[in-house]
Amino acid sequence: MKKFLSLRSLVFIFFFSLFFIVPHFIQYFNQGIFISGDYFYNQGNFIEDLSNLKEYISNNYLRSLNLLKNPIFIFFIVGAVFQKIIKEIQWPILL
Repeated sequence: MKKFLSLRSLVFIFFFSLFFIVPHFIQYFNQGIFISGDYFYNQGNFIEDLSNLKEYISNNYLRSLNLLKNPIFIFFIVGAVFQKIIKEIQWPILL
């Protein structure tokens, strides 16, 4: 009879929670409920003409090049690290 939760699946759940679930709880406890769409609506740049469009593109393009604050870049780096950790764990006894 096969075990329901093996040690391998528990390690996977631990690392997955550490990398992808715990940061959401930390953000919730630090900032409360935060919806990015509300922030953009209340604080966002509203483009009304071509000069506003040029200013918006130049500001946001330069801001998106900062890799330490770019959330998409951070997400992919964390995903790559998580995948590397899972692949590097040796499982000779558990297989």
